[in-house]
Amino acid sequence: AGDAKGQQDTLRLLCSAYRMKDMADKAMEEAQSELAKFRSSNDKRGQACMLFSVAEVHLAKYRATDALQTLAEATELFKSVDDKKMQAMALLVVSKAHIRKYSADEALAAAKQALSLCSGLGDKSGEAR
Repeated sequence: AGDAKGQQDTLRLLCSAYRMKDMADKAMEEAQSELAKFRSSNDKRGQACMLFSVAEVHLAKYRATDALQTLAEATELFKSVDDKKMQAMALLVVSKAHIRKYSADEALAAAKQALSLCSGLGDKSGEAR
């Protein structure tokens, strides 16, 4: 299980690196390709990681509504596999997407949920975000 989690996190970080190097299309292509593989093997955490990556690309391309739809699915999948740290990270991106849409109340609610999860985990760096 640890190897699978490491692979999923590595793929998520690879997509993030592509996105940060202004290669959003490559990041989207990679994330969607890996998402299909994780769906075919019914790997829920893998699916959640790739949906998270897809959402980050949507947000980078100023598609906040698409990001929010994708993050809703990712957050539920992270919750279903009890990955509170990634659930909190997804909620922080939800908060950013709401800020892009000028939805302050929704942004604050998502940030508070993330803070609660991080506090429960004792994740001080997560709390600081």
